[in-house]
Order: sequence, then C-alpha cells, then structure tokens
Amino acid sequence: MGGPRKSGGQAWPAALFHIKASLFRVWDSSIVLFLVWFAAIVSSVAVMSLQWQLTEARLVACELAAAASGSRPTNLQVAAGANEARRAAPSDGSFEQTLNEMQRRAGDQDFGEALRILAMVGRNILAHPGETRYQSIRKSNSKFDKFVGHVPGHEEVLRAMGLVDTDPQAWSFRPEPAAKLKLEAATKVLEERLGTN
Repeated sequence: MGGPRKSGGQAWPAALFHIKASLFRVWDSSIVLFLVWFAAIVSSVAVMSLQWQLTEARLVACELAAAASGSRPTNLQVAAGANEARRAAPSDGSFEQTLNEMQRRAGDQDFGEALRILAMVGRNILAHPGETRYQSIRKSNSKFDKFVGHVPGHEEVLRAMGLVDTDPQAWSFRPEPAAKLKLEAATKVLEERLGTN
C-alpha cells in the first residue's frame, strides 16, 4: 500500500527504446552526415589558415633577425613568402622620396617640426605595441594639427609609414607584420633625417 504504483511498468523501457531508435535514425540521416562533414571541413580550413598565419609570422621574424645580423634569408624563407612583408614595406629610397616631396611642398621650418612629430609617432607605436592609446592619432589633436596636419604631403608620409585613415577623424595603425615593417623602416629614416637636420 505504501509503495509506488507500478501501472504500465513495461511502457517505460519500450518508450525509451523507441526514442533511442528515432535518435539513431536521425543521426544516420544524410542531412546530419552532411552537417558533420561540413563542420569538420570548416574547422580544418580554420586551423590550416591559422597555421599558415603563424608560419608567415615566424618566417618574417626569422627574416628580420637575419636582416639584423646582416645575413641573407634562406631559400626556404623566400619560397615560403617571407619576403612578402618586406616587399610591402617601403625601401629607404621610396620613403626618402616621399619625405623630399613633403619638404619641397612645405618648406624647411614646417618640415622640421613635422619630421620631429612623425618620428615621435613612429617611436611611440613601436615602443607600445598593442596599446590602443598609441595606435591612433586624432586628426583634431592640437599638436598633430599644428605641426603635421597642415603640412602639404603629410598624408602620403603617414601612409608610407603604414598608417591608414579609414576613419575620417583619425589616422590609425593596424599591427600587422607588413605594416610593422613599414613603420620600422620609416621611423629609422625619420630618425636619421632628424640627426642630420
């Protein structure tokens, strides 16, 4: 009298059996099989893409280390595309030409001040990677506007340094390998120019 009622005791195992059978039929369907394979392919592509990006970053780092030591990159690095970022970076000559054009258009006084601020911008971005405070410059910033923003040709110089102006209110730096190489090369040229001015 005090125990649980056992009506339909055989119904539960039979119902569970039918639920399992239905789930297995759905699992074995071609739609589920397609979705599983599709997810596996997407996952594999994502992993391969990430692996490719990591490999490129390692090769660029090896190339930079080789360039710093004065040795040439290996054929493997060249074949793997490690020079892609270097080709995207301006050579000293092209950046020098961009600076010379700015100097010709601006005059020596304005150019000297702009050069000092541009070198400071490059040093700050390189010294503080990942800090958003240093990754962009508001065009309305009083110091930027006073010393750089009004100088003819400053846009070309900033682009040659690796900065972009996709936002109409600011110049920003995207920390990608090619942009970083551009900025390093340009900052070096700016600092050399400051030493001679």
